[in-house]
Amino acid sequence: MNGIAKIVLCSCLLGASQYIVAQNNYFVKGVLVDSVLHETEPYATVRIFPATDSVKPLKVGVTDNDGKFKEALPKPGEYRLTISSLGKQTVDRRFSVSSAMPTANARTDVLRSKSDRTFADPLSCNPNPEIRSPIR
Repeated sequence: MNGIAKIVLCSCLLGASQYIVAQNNYFVKGVLVDSVLHETEPYATVRIFPATDSVKPLKVGVTDNDGKFKEALPKPGEYRLTISSLGKQTVDRRFSVSSAMPTANARTDVLRSKSDRTFADPLSCNPNPEIRSPIR
């Protein structure tokens, strides 16, 4: 009888732990788009911090091939979202989730280039303005 009680207890605990894990009902989601090409930005780094801490993220992930992301949150509250990609300015957004609004929709965030120069104009790429570009 003692062995059967242990098996029943273990089964109950296992079932309860799966139920608790499945209860994660809070999310943040969005799409990341490049500001110049207007194309989605795959594999950008997504970090989610508590609103009061900007050092240790709660979650770290990446956007998928279509620039989309969806991250689960541990509980309702205030959070900070940062999205970064090589050669782009970091997107920094604050958001909150609650039982009334369990999913924060970051919608479409735009990644801007770190450089203010346009590569379509050859003169704007010239680091020394006294030397004229041969392209006219």
